[in-house]
Amino acid sequence: MYIINQLGEVNPQLLREIKGRFTTVNLGIVIGVSLVTQLFIYLLYQSYLPKNEGWNRYCQTEYCFQDFHGKWAIITKLWWLDIFTAMSIIGMIFLMVVGTYLLVADIANEAKKGTLDFIRLTPTQAKTIFLGKILGVPSLIYLGAMVALPLHWISGLQAGIPWYLLLTYYLVLLSGLFCFYSLAIAASLIMPKIGGFQPWLVAGLMLFFSVTFVMVIVNRYFHPVGDIGDWLVIFHPATVLHYLVKTTFLPPDTVKYLNLNNLAELQWYGKPLFSQTITGVSLILLNYALWSYWAWQGIQHRFNNPVSTVLTKYQSYWLSFSFIFVTLGFTLQHELWGEEIEHFTYLQISNLVFCLILIAILTPSTQVLKDWSRYRHREANTRGNLLKDLFLGEKSPAIGAIAVNLGIMTLYILPCLFLFLDSSSRVAIFSGWLLNANLILLLAVIYQLILLWKSPKFPVWGTTVLSLLGVTIFPVIIFNVFGFSLTTYPWLWLFSITPILATQHTIGMSIFFACLTQWLGITLLIGGITYQLKKAGESETKRLVG
Repeated sequence: MYIINQLGEVNPQLLREIKGRFTTVNLGIVIGVSLVTQLFIYLLYQSYLPKNEGWNRYCQTEYCFQDFHGKWAIITKLWWLDIFTAMSIIGMIFLMVVGTYLLVADIANEAKKGTLDFIRLTPTQAKTIFLGKILGVPSLIYLGAMVALPLHWISGLQAGIPWYLLLTYYLVLLSGLFCFYSLAIAASLIMPKIGGFQPWLVAGLMLFFSVTFVMVIVNRYFHPVGDIGDWLVIFHPATVLHYLVKTTFLPPDTVKYLNLNNLAELQWYGKPLFSQTITGVSLILLNYALWSYWAWQGIQHRFNNPVSTVLTKYQSYWLSFSFIFVTLGFTLQHELWGEEIEHFTYLQISNLVFCLILIAILTPSTQVLKDWSRYRHREANTRGNLLKDLFLGEKSPAIGAIAVNLGIMTLYILPCLFLFLDSSSRVAIFSGWLLNANLILLLAVIYQLILLWKSPKFPVWGTTVLSLLGVTIFPVIIFNVFGFSLTTYPWLWLFSITPILATQHTIGMSIFFACLTQWLGITLLIGGITYQLKKAGESETKRLVG
């Protein structure tokens, strides 16, 4: 009781969550399920031990035999390692998926009841509230994991894994869970309400990510792909298991999974930093820390003001730099030897997805834009103040900020092209990147225009999705259906989501006219936005008189 009261003084939200969940029935169910699951795993691997002569995974030789005491000669370390690995994978997937679902469902439920609005009126900080939720909402899952901890610890030690590496694994797992839970909370505060489907959507995406990547990472034939896809690999806590298995000194052909020699091929800016445990684990932890930080910036900013943008424009500039700094390192892992276009295509697609998210979190709501247009003259009377407001203000259109973000990423990539790439591909890659940046800016303008033209007959999300599909996906489908191949009609593909594939097959004049066309479209649409903002800025009296 004393400990619970102390928790209440430190974090009242945590006390509230724990008291609502730690009932006698819930505790009994969780502890029982955890013990039964452990017993099942133990007995399952007991059944895999040899029972007669012949081949068996755990036998010391090709054929099993018994010693003078009638015991089978088995590789005990391998048997314990299999139990340890099975418990690790099952535990991390369960914690990642179920914990994410519970958090998003809890926040969606509180938002529906209006509890979040009530909490905003209290002096409690957003950090305290959501830390309490991260620690309290999945607390029953944490309890089940703690009940399984003794067997997991013993199996790891029996497999020959040093105790300090076991602690390292727990640190990486906890850091990963904190990062995933933070991103899930940020997503739940940002995403539109979709009738209770929100928790299932987020948990479904987490399930797909966790299961798919654990199958890839654990496979004995796992090899880094050498591009931005490896960035997703280090997001998964299972990656650190490679280092633990290596310390058992069991031959890779005996273990048949989690081969550190394969992970050692993973590089960052051409440096094999993942070949050593200390540098590899440090980079994984730093990656979790970086994206946890940005998730919490969004959580605090959006919670304190639910009608504001998720991040300020100034924060978005550092976010863009963080993204391109990390992802370009995985694109430039080693000498590409003719694969530059392919690797930068993946980076370009990832950048498009990132910028679409950036557009969504930086664009103010329609009412905020109208209020800004109507009352801006009271706060900014000079052109200089207007420019400052456009690039740093939270209530102004996001188009200028998106342009600055694209400029930051482009300026960072430009010198890297000269440092890491062969001269024959630099122009094609930079031209493709520039065309893609123009496309992203065009999408930002279209999205802004849709918000200003919002009509009850046409939902914003539906119009936005159709517009994005019309600009990004439909052209690629049409080109393929009508046989407009990349080599025959490269100028058409300059307007696709992957123009970098076409820039190597066309001349500079075609690229120039493609850029000119995009800039013309952007200019015309910005003119439409300016007209809409001026129209929205008119006073109600003037409208009635006019």
